[in-house]
Amino acid sequence: MQKIGNKRKLVLTLAIVALMFGSVFLTSAYAAAPPYTATFTETGLPTGASYTVSLTNATGTKTSSSTAAGSQATVSGLYNGTYVLSSAATPGAGHKYSGLIWNTPSSTVVGISGAYVGTVSFSEEFLLNFTESGLASGTSWSVLVGSTEYSSSGSYLALNELNGTYPYSVLGIQGYSVTPSSGTITVNGGNVSIPVTFTQVSTNAPKYPVKFVETGLPSGMQWYVTVSGQTSASTSNTNSLSLPNGTYSYSISPIGGHYYASTLSGTFTVDGNTNLPKWMNGALQINVTYNYGYTVTFKAQLLSLYVPWSVTLDGTTNSTTGSSSTITFLIKNGTYNYTVNIAPDWKIISHANGTLTMDGAPVTIYVSFSEQYFRVTFIEMGLPAGTPWLLTVNGAPYTTTNGTLIFREHNGTLDYIAGTYPGYTAKPSSGAVIIGYSDIVITIVYSPTTTVKSGTGNSTGGGFSLPSMSSITSFFHTATGMLTIVILVIVLIGLVVVAETRGHENKGESKGNHSKHKKI
Repeated sequence: MQKIGNKRKLVLTLAIVALMFGSVFLTSAYAAAPPYTATFTETGLPTGASYTVSLTNATGTKTSSSTAAGSQATVSGLYNGTYVLSSAATPGAGHKYSGLIWNTPSSTVVGISGAYVGTVSFSEEFLLNFTESGLASGTSWSVLVGSTEYSSSGSYLALNELNGTYPYSVLGIQGYSVTPSSGTITVNGGNVSIPVTFTQVSTNAPKYPVKFVETGLPSGMQWYVTVSGQTSASTSNTNSLSLPNGTYSYSISPIGGHYYASTLSGTFTVDGNTNLPKWMNGALQINVTYNYGYTVTFKAQLLSLYVPWSVTLDGTTNSTTGSSSTITFLIKNGTYNYTVNIAPDWKIISHANGTLTMDGAPVTIYVSFSEQYFRVTFIEMGLPAGTPWLLTVNGAPYTTTNGTLIFREHNGTLDYIAGTYPGYTAKPSSGAVIIGYSDIVITIVYSPTTTVKSGTGNSTGGGFSLPSMSSITSFFHTATGMLTIVILVIVLIGLVVVAETRGHENKGESKGNHSKHKKI
């Protein structure tokens, strides 16, 4: 009886060990369940700087701790879904550039469906400072850099720009000449200062006629033109001014809340009147076309520059090459259907289509976009655990020791070639993956080429193949192999328990029968 009890204790101990082993395996197998962690590597920051990364969705914002440049930032507590990515950086103390600001990458949208690895890039911005002299204190002045107008009522107009070359124009002010009036600025690793001098012109300085000519307004309706801060009104179709040479900004005001000029603002240059086209009859002419209706503005969010997109509203399509973040329509009161269209490799995540109601006031609709990537996962099976696995994708080599390579790609085609290893055959060994709006998993299986033939000598007849020891070892290093071991151990212990129980019962019966015979 004591021996049987010891055996049962041994069996029970083995069962407990097997269950513990199984629980460890299951824990590791499901360790990748949510919540997930996103890990980001930065580029562009100097030693001593720090940065943070944030991921935002409808439930809130998750932000990494402040991370030193060169180290990875992690964002934890993420679940399946779409997040808006943003980042911010702080330059290190004692950095050689004063007034330095770090340009965070444009916010983008990322999809989280597991552990995520990404990169945030930072670019250095430098101070571009226009310094004004000659104007009375508090006078507003403006500079057009590229296609963006900036204004100041002080002596300085400070901008932050990346390395590059920028065209600029200093907008004229009536009664003043300006030097320089235009030019180009090159930012190349340092701050740039441009002095701007305004000089009051003599009342005897020559002035030249400028006229704005409108079409589209009812006869007698008053309309307004503002040139360099001064507004002129007219009830005829012509609004006339006299200005000295210079570059001027202008704006055209809406009339009555529902007449809008096709061009609401712009610039023009007065340079005498001898080189004007003949049809202008000696006066610089700017034509203004008014349309009846209210403005509907579709404004793009999270869309990279120069990505073409369009909006179809009530059968009319307006588009942009991406140089503008807005598309506008002029419509009368009523209800209209609209559809937004975007270039391939992008998707619309809000206001892709819908209905708008115009009721006597301008309407703005914000359209959010997301660059569309799909996950292509290559999985290697069959090589010994820890083997550096080589995969060439579109001509570029990639190596891993964990048997998995993951790529984030647009729609298109990926050509791949699996690495070759002595004693193994890869299937498939190469191919082309066509990405079409979905994630893809490609499994490449390496099979041993060692073959044991039936018969003797060097016979080339038929036979059978035995798996090599390395392939068996590799199998039991996989999750499936580990689970197989757990199941086999549990089944074996169960068989031992049953056998022990039946053996004990048989011994009991035998002893009972023996006693009965002896008593008789």
